[in-house]
Amino acid sequence: MKRKKNNEIFFFAGVIVVIIIIIAMIIAPNREDPSITDSNVPSEPNNTITLTAPPPPITAGEEQTTSDIAPAEILPKVLLSELIDAADAWMPCAEHKAWIDKPAPDFTITDIDGKEHSLSQYRGKSVIINLWSPWFTPTHKELETLVQLRQAVKADKLMILGVSFDSDVTVKRFINKQTAINFPIMSVNGQQSLPAPYSTGKPYPCSLFITPTGVLKMSTKGSMPLADFQAMLIAE
Repeated sequence: MKRKKNNEIFFFAGVIVVIIIIIAMIIAPNREDPSITDSNVPSEPNNTITLTAPPPPITAGEEQTTSDIAPAEILPKVLLSELIDAADAWMPCAEHKAWIDKPAPDFTITDIDGKEHSLSQYRGKSVIINLWSPWFTPTHKELETLVQLRQAVKADKLMILGVSFDSDVTVKRFINKQTAINFPIMSVNGQQSLPAPYSTGKPYPCSLFITPTGVLKMSTKGSMPLADFQAMLIAE
């Protein structure tokens, strides 16, 4: 009897082991390997933002070297007439119409830092002469756009001259409060002056675009967006 009872115990134990093995075989394929991730499940977003230090401010009249300036993504070339037709916030300056497509008169002028500039010394690069005023708020926005343009276009391709007809004291007081102006600023009121067509062109802001060969390509009045400034430089 005792042996029969032991046989029954071994039998039931064997059945239990078999059942456990079967259950394990059923469950095992459905277990996920923690080292494998589902490609369809979005990963945790990385909210870390890498901050880079801004470039040091550039004082008025200080020129950047070519190696310091990255070229901008310039718009595809367009016809000058198409650019004018598409203009929204600006238009050609009627006061300078008679000078368009003619050699731009040379001049020599000193900026507020005492550095002398002649138009002829910038032959070989485009020149923008921007007429602005410290008291006229829309020209302040134009100066900001020109700062971006100066950062975007290589120094050996473009020269920007900011011209105000206000007093030297007024211009210096305004510019000294700015930290980002990266092109020469000058006052032509009183001790120095400019010839036509640069001495006219109100209302502000007004920009005169001179080609690398020294020809006045276009004169505009009204605030121009950065993209239009870039397109104007290469428009034909």
